[in-house]
Amino acid sequence: MDEMERIHRALNPSLYANGAAEASPSRLLSATAPGGAGAVKVTPDQLDTAAKAVDSTAESLKRNTNGSRDQITAAAKGIDGWETARALGYLGETWEHQVDSLFKALMQGFSNLEQVARNYRQAEERVKKQIKQAGG
Repeated sequence: MDEMERIHRALNPSLYANGAAEASPSRLLSATAPGGAGAVKVTPDQLDTAAKAVDSTAESLKRNTNGSRDQITAAAKGIDGWETARALGYLGETWEHQVDSLFKALMQGFSNLEQVARNYRQAEERVKKQIKQAGG
């Protein structure tokens, strides 16, 4: 067993529980869910990919719903005086609010995923630097 594997085993004991030896010493800080071997692992690259997918979804939402409120308002004006017109007006307000809330939530998720990926990379670099300074 080389030095990197010994360090990896020390940092991730649950990965080696019950004789499991599937961990990769090249990813010092890949997150592992409780339970050890066979658990889900997350890498910064996976987080970046997920962040891009969330960003793309948010932009698509914004693009595909742009102008919806105007279309609903125009439809309501077309049947002015009817009870349905008032309901359409309410629908337009609610729709706009819900789409805006969803967009903000998606953008927050995008930001969080990017930040976690940055944090993983920075932590991994710090650990590598500390190991190097310790003579590893």
